[in-house]
Amino acid sequence: MKSAAALRLPAMAVAGILAIAAGTPPCYAEQTWAQEHKRSAQVGKRLDNQDARIDQGVNRGMLTQEQGTQYKEEDALIRQKGTDMASATGQITQTEQSELNQQADVVSKQIDQEKKDNKKQ
Repeated sequence: MKSAAALRLPAMAVAGILAIAAGTPPCYAEQTWAQEHKRSAQVGKRLDNQDARIDQGVNRGMLTQEQGTQYKEEDALIRQKGTDMASATGQITQTEQSELNQQADVVSKQIDQEKKDNKKQ
């Protein structure tokens, strides 16, 4: 019987292939940084929630499709930075977690402001 780790790699590869086929950038399909590490998981979950807010804003007409795409690309850059930070050890430091959260704060405030501005129109 194969170990859980041996089964996980093919599943992650399949998820990446499916995401690419669906037109989703690979950074959304698979995070290479250690998701099970609490700091990485916190940042990843926060960005997942932020992406859900973006989708909700687009679906409700509070953000345009272009704005939604722009904000998701900004989130993808934050995810990539987290991946880069964790490349040596598989996890991020508390300082790096703080830096990633600060970058996510900036995007979050931009989303909120854009929603308010579009709602006024």
